[in-house]
Amino acid sequence: MPDLDNDPLKNHPKRDESYSWATAEKVRERLRKNPPPLPIQENWDEAERVEGVYSSNAIEGSTLTLGETEAVLRGATVPGKELNDHLAAINLNLAWKKMKDWAKNPITEHLLLEIHQIILTRINDEDAGRYRNRRVRIIGSEHVAPNPLVVSEKMTEVFKDFAEIGKRTPIEHAADLHSGIVTVHPFVDGNGRSSRLIQNVALMRGGFWPITIPLSERARYIEATAQANAGNYEPYRNYILEKVIDQGLQRLAMYDERFA
Repeated sequence: MPDLDNDPLKNHPKRDESYSWATAEKVRERLRKNPPPLPIQENWDEAERVEGVYSSNAIEGSTLTLGETEAVLRGATVPGKELNDHLAAINLNLAWKKMKDWAKNPITEHLLLEIHQIILTRINDEDAGRYRNRRVRIIGSEHVAPNPLVVSEKMTEVFKDFAEIGKRTPIEHAADLHSGIVTVHPFVDGNGRSSRLIQNVALMRGGFWPITIPLSERARYIEATAQANAGNYEPYRNYILEKVIDQGLQRLAMYDERFA
């Protein structure tokens, strides 16, 4: 695992090494004490937002490339691509921009519904911001989502659990919120995008930074989520811990060559 007290380059974490809460705290403290200059931070935030929008939508089947996503967010129309792919990028971008403000307040069911409303606007206005009232089948998963009659009750339980942090770290707390939501699968569509975005809000409220699940790691993300669906939250917790540390070190590398 990375030893931030010594040579950061030499000790940069590898995929097969252990990641720990203590390391995440060290990275967070380094960023708190030595924030990047504002122009660098603004540039990073924009690039991170575009990457986050692209990856989250691509995980759900959007055919827009990273470059096409950036073009759409600048107002362009990409020939040959579905209207819904354009709208998905625009909507998620709007929600991403709101994360910092959302993180200033308690995280509630109302926020999840607001996020979902934004994500499905003009794509599926009938179901946007509403829990599902019909059964759904999760493509590519053996998990059976609960009966729609108990979705509201199940979601109340998810947020009751989230309100009681207990001995969980802020990263585990955020990861468990995502796991709880995707297990219930409360929406007809937009469950993954909504869950990943509110997870980022929870990370930011816990003093960390938003993360991106790379499209190249979709299979790993899906597998960890499937284990959470089955009641084993640890693989997903560990995966998100790894993403927080890796992407925190990338932030440090923006302006400190020791972390490059």
